[in-house]
Amino acid sequence: MKIEKNIPLPQRKGRCGKFSEIIEAMQEGDSVFVDTFKDAVALSNSIARNHPLGKGAIRAQRDGGYRVWRVS
Repeated sequence: MKIEKNIPLPQRKGRCGKFSEIIEAMQEGDSVFVDTFKDAVALSNSIARNHPLGKGAIRAQRDGGYRVWRVS
């Protein structure tokens, strides 16, 4: 076994599932409407995993569904 230095860590691929394209396009302050709380949580968690210091915020909408913001 040999220790190697200065080898860059490759980006993760395919971990955000159905939200991957949306997450890549989102900038801080952008939001997305989803129908279910389950999707809202999944999207918020994906934002946190895929953006450095990323964070998602979820709010229920009056007309039904949920909105998820990328807040950082």
